[in-house]
Amino acid sequence: MGPLTAASRRIPALTPMQRDIVRLLQAGQSDQEIGVRLRCARTRVQKRIGDIYRRLDVTGCANPRTVAAVALWLADERERAG
Repeated sequence: MGPLTAASRRIPALTPMQRDIVRLLQAGQSDQEIGVRLRCARTRVQKRIGDIYRRLDVTGCANPRTVAAVALWLADERERAG
């Protein structure tokens, strides 16, 4: 088991809504576009992104799309490791 696989097991699982947001961020959608797509306010999307950052223990100013790509990869890796 490589270090990334081991790390992915320590990452808490994302909720279905968080995974949807991560996928949409990774696809390049803005907070506003994600809100329209998921039928929620842009401020709710921003709060959920903050929740994802906290869950992944991301601090400081990070690019949301980079964090989304990493979160999605880790979640998929976790599922494969089952």
